[in-house]
Amino acid sequence: MPRGMTFGSRLLVSFLFVVVFALLGPALFVAGIVDEHVRLDAKETAARQLHLINRLVSQVDSSSGLTPKQTLADIANDFHVRILYESTTKQIRIDTLQSTSQSHAEQSFSPPQSATTKTLGKYEISTWIMSKGHDESVIAQTQFSGTNRLEPGILTLTMPYSSLESPFDEVSGTLFSVIGLSLCLGLGLSFILTRRIRNSIREMIAVVEAIGQGRRNKRLKFYPGEEFGAMARSINTMADNIEIHLRAVTEQKIQLEAILNGMREGVMVLDKTGRIATINKAMMRIFPKTAESSIGKKPIEVIASPDLQATCDELFSTEHTAPHVLTLEIETDTERFFDINIVKLAEPEAGIGAILVFHDLSDFRKMENMRRDFVANVSHELRTPLTSVKGYAETLIGEADKQPPHARRFLEVILKNANHMSKMVEDLLCLARIENEKDDPTIERMNARDALNSAWRECTLQAKDKKIDVHINLPQEGVMVNADFGQLSQVFRNLIENAIKYSPAGENVTISFQNDNGNVIFCVQDSGPGIPEEDRERIFERFYRVERHRTKASGGTGLGLAIAKHIVERHHGRIWVEPAERGQTGAVFRFTIPAADPIPASPK
Repeated sequence: MPRGMTFGSRLLVSFLFVVVFALLGPALFVAGIVDEHVRLDAKETAARQLHLINRLVSQVDSSSGLTPKQTLADIANDFHVRILYESTTKQIRIDTLQSTSQSHAEQSFSPPQSATTKTLGKYEISTWIMSKGHDESVIAQTQFSGTNRLEPGILTLTMPYSSLESPFDEVSGTLFSVIGLSLCLGLGLSFILTRRIRNSIREMIAVVEAIGQGRRNKRLKFYPGEEFGAMARSINTMADNIEIHLRAVTEQKIQLEAILNGMREGVMVLDKTGRIATINKAMMRIFPKTAESSIGKKPIEVIASPDLQATCDELFSTEHTAPHVLTLEIETDTERFFDINIVKLAEPEAGIGAILVFHDLSDFRKMENMRRDFVANVSHELRTPLTSVKGYAETLIGEADKQPPHARRFLEVILKNANHMSKMVEDLLCLARIENEKDDPTIERMNARDALNSAWRECTLQAKDKKIDVHINLPQEGVMVNADFGQLSQVFRNLIENAIKYSPAGENVTISFQNDNGNVIFCVQDSGPGIPEEDRERIFERFYRVERHRTKASGGTGLGLAIAKHIVERHHGRIWVEPAERGQTGAVFRFTIPAADPIPASPK
């Protein structure tokens, strides 16, 4: 069928084809059967008439005063047939349609192989149908026994087939009339049916389109036994489910928007191409330029931070099998600080590629800077009076002979605490300088063994007082690293002092190193009581002490490990503490420094 035809037209044409073939095929089959029976009946009629004519000729010709030809002509007229006679000797031929009896004008018939032979009485009669042009004739032929005036021969009877075909024509006309009427009725019924089906389909299409356009209250009306009832129920069920899901999605969207807009943190959602898909109200408040016009832009077009854009580009250029989380800290051109958590989804869903959460650290940074400035100023102001206190105390101790006996003991306590406060002030000032330095330390290629020896010289007296042996397991030629000599030496000194301070008298402190993919891991192990697991994360905070083992009696300021951590992190390394190996007591402090040369194997 042509592609441009509608469904109703196709259904109508198909139905008509079915009706035509359903009626025309049986009709043609019945017509063939009827025609066959008519032909057989015509042959049977011709045979019986010829048998009767044969008997009549034998009886009438003997007693009649008419000539044989006249006798045959009268009989032919009575039966409305044509009779031909031919003697056995071929001398006499009579044709009831010929006006003369000339032998050359007569027509002779010979039975074909398809002729039917039938015996009536003592005669055998052959019958067949002969076609001549568009006309057909029924022919019957038998032997004639002869009379006293007509010698034996062959009698042939012919009669037009059309005279016997009228019943067939009536049956055929009636049959095809019925077919025509049935076809008309089928056409009308099929038109009504297809129109009804077409209207039902159009209604379904209209309802589905309405649902697709958001009019979710549209439904199909159907009645039991109606066409497409099951489909209508399915469409209504589908519409109900769609409405339920859309209502749930709408509720979730409203809840999500309420959560996002209720957050103090700014939220930026990127699509799978790395462009801004949506932002919350807090983001608009933090960055007034990030209005609705920011949708579809790159993050750097809204927030002038190359580091943020580079991190997003790197995140989207790398495939991850699981959600990937990055943390980034940036400073904007308005001197505001933000800690950004970036989460990239493993498989982008609903067009979401990554989610950025902006935590505003500006107030915290201001408070931190104020605290640092306060500590630095106070520490600086305390240096002069502490120096004076120490000087006067030392002077008075030098003249202890002139003082009462208990005065020397008091002066020693004053001097001891003044020294402790001076050390704390120096540590505070050192920590403030490290924290306030915005530039990286002076990194140069150096020998870590030299920095360790410098630190050890400052800790020698402290180790001798407690009779502690320090084992340095570094090669004599040293270990080359990229670091600031003074700061690396200070890290070693703080860790060695800490190890000596908390190791029992007469124990050992071990200093070693390990290789770590382009870095050197230095290890300082003491023999002290160790650090509980719950305190290991906070041990590097300023003034933090493990109360059970580290008391003020140790004389520490609580700043040594905090200073070491800041120095190591400024060298792009990290520092951590672990328990000693099995069978040993104490703690192992480890920190990493970038290596300058291929690292020699660590001694066993």
